[in-house]
Amino acid sequence: SGGGMKIIKHGRPETVLNTVKRFKCGSCGCVFEADKEEYTSGTQYNEIYFQCKCPECGKFANEVRMRIPV
Repeated sequence: SGGGMKIIKHGRPETVLNTVKRFKCGSCGCVFEADKEEYTSGTQYNEIYFQCKCPECGKFANEVRMRIPV
């Protein structure tokens, strides 16, 4: 029997990791990840935000930010 290591879920190269963002839809609650070709950005109150169309319900979802409280 050939034992050994087995990858369950492949990781991503660092360059790809920087462009992938996580989104949560406020309408249906779907949480998903999208690459830079799939989401759009805008500016509001001097802050950049990202949004992407939800793959489940089609409404716009906002980026989930992993912010550290100050």
